[in-house]
Amino acid sequence: MESEKYSWQGYLRQDGRCGIRNHILVIYTVKCSEFVARKIVENSDDPDVELIGFDGCTDNQYAVNLLISMIRHPNVGAVLAVGLGCEYIQPEWLAEGRKTVRVAFHPERGRNPQCSEERP
Repeated sequence: MESEKYSWQGYLRQDGRCGIRNHILVIYTVKCSEFVARKIVENSDDPDVELIGFDGCTDNQYAVNLLISMIRHPNVGAVLAVGLGCEYIQPEWLAEGRKTVRVAFHPERGRNPQCSEERP
């Protein structure tokens, strides 16, 4: 068999891997920014834009590792991290490695009605 005879359309990533999808992840890094992240996804009106995050102020390495694994998946083409700046999960950790992670900080800094307490 000659490999030139077989091909498929996909997305070549910066690290050399290929994806068959081109998902965009919108990640909320703290529960208080979920509302804003959800609105970004809803307003995109695109089935390839996905919302992910964890409830509460996730402060464990397991959650960080899980998010990094999802970000590094070859079917993910871009990432937008939405946070307050006060959370445990920092965007620089999520950007470790292969993809550029864009960061958006919520201007109300914890005054979202879904937050149980105000943050500094």
